[in-house]
Order: sequence, then C-alpha cells, then structure tokens
Amino acid sequence: MFSNALDANRLTNLTSITFGNFNTSKVTNMRNMFYQCTSLTSLDLSNFDTSSVTNMIYMFYGCYALTSLNVSSFNTSKVTVIGAMFFDCSSLTSLNLLSFNTSSVTDMSFMFSDCSKLTSLNLSNFNTSNVTNMSGMFINCSSLTELNVSNFDTSKVTNMRYMFDGCSKLTSLDLSSFDMSKVTDTTSMLGDCSKLTEIKTPKAIGSTAVDLPTKTNYSWFDQANTNNVYTQITSDCTSKTLILQRNRITVTVDASGGTIPTTSGWTVASGGATATKQVTYDSAYGTLPTPTKSRVGYTVTF
Repeated sequence: MFSNALDANRLTNLTSITFGNFNTSKVTNMRNMFYQCTSLTSLDLSNFDTSSVTNMIYMFYGCYALTSLNVSSFNTSKVTVIGAMFFDCSSLTSLNLLSFNTSSVTDMSFMFSDCSKLTSLNLSNFNTSNVTNMSGMFINCSSLTELNVSNFDTSKVTNMRYMFDGCSKLTSLDLSSFDMSKVTDTTSMLGDCSKLTEIKTPKAIGSTAVDLPTKTNYSWFDQANTNNVYTQITSDCTSKTLILQRNRITVTVDASGGTIPTTSGWTVASGGATATKQVTYDSAYGTLPTPTKSRVGYTVTF
C-alpha cells in the first residue's frame, strides 16, 4: 500500500502516517505494506484489525529509520507467511512479539534479518510446529547478546541456511530442542558467530551437517569427554554440549638413552625412555622431567 517496491517516485520522504479510522478487518494480505518506507520514524498501528490477514511477508522491510514499533495488538492467528517481516529494520532496539500467534506460520525466513540494533528478542511464545523455512531468520542480528530458541519445534523445517549467520555477539546457543532430521540446507547456519564459546547441539540431525565456527588455534570439545573434538555437528554429535577451547598439544620428552623418573603431571613410558604431557596451546607446560643416565660409577643429570 505504501510500498516503494514498484514506485518509481519512491516515498522516501514519508516520515509519518495517520490512519484515523482505518478499517482493516477484511484485509487478508499486508504483503509489502510499508516496504522501504525508509524515512518513517514511527507508526501507530494500534487500531489495526489483522484477524483476517494471512500474509505479512516484507511488511516492514527496509523501514530502517523506525526506532520503535508496537505490534502488540496484532492478531496473527491466520498468518501463514511472515518471512522478512522486519527485514532491515536496523534502528529497532527492541520488539515485543509476545502476543504473536504463529501456529499457522510456515515461512519465517529472514524474519529479523539485519535488525542489527536489537539487543534482545523474546520468542518464548512462538509456535513453530508448522514452519518449514527458517533460512536467514536471524542473519546479521549483530547486537543480540543472547537468544533463547529452546522452545522451537523444528521437526518440519527443511531450510536453515544462514539462520544465525552474523550473530557476532552471541556467546552461547541452545539448539537442544532442535529436530533437524528434515533439514537439507545448513549453509553458513553458524557463519560469523565469532564469539560463540558454547553450543548445545540438536537432539536429531539428518545427513546434512552443520559447520561449526572456526577460530585459529581453538577447537570444539565435547564437555563430557574432552577427548572428542568436532568441526561439524553431525549425527555423531547430537545432544552434546560443545565448548570452544584452545587446542591441546602433546609434549613429548626423550631421555636420549637415560631414564625419566616418575614426575608429577607427566606420563612416563614403561622403562622411562620418554614422557608425555598434554598442554593447552600457547600456555606454559610447567617443569620438565629430569632424566638420569649412568656413566662408569657416576650419574650425569641433564
């Protein structure tokens, strides 16, 4: 309606809209309604009746001057497509969606894409049991410091491409409720999640692995068994807590014909010819063992 998508004159100077007695009770499609209204700083939608609406895709796409948006009065019980609804609302710092009924939604792709100033997002009421597409859902939400998706039902989802890509301030992510059995595209699902240090892995995953974020000289270890190291989330890595830690290196010392005595922190081989110790990359390995070697009635220590 106010979309600039097909308008050559583009309503880029529109800063506010007064709706008055706007009756939306019979509206079924709000697709692109405020698409790229780039100068809008506020919107009063309190009188909107959305009870008949089925499509809200791209509704506020590109409204990057909006600093607040109240959609708490929205009735979304019939909405099936909600993808890219808030795409590039890059000035929003908060968004209250606790009233949203998403039980009919099948498409949440790019829903919050490029909402780069959102610091928190409460989705605890989201019913995702019918959703098939979550691609790019949180892409470039670069100010989010936490995100709770532990209530998500992903049993019907087939696409998680770029889902959390660019969530560069998240330090932990709980995917333990995720059933990814039907997911066929996980391209860069965790791309550029550069501060993640803990991931709870899905309870089920199909044949499409999820690449874990990389960091030089660090690896993802199974918290319950730190001998297990992972670079991907696969069917061998379900229902685990992975922690990002510095790589571990095995230091080996050789007595060069001498004998290494029992030394605290070191594993001495049978006969004492060698000893090993596992240390964290770029950290001190402590005191070296002191080997002994016999020479014609005397012992040389080195």
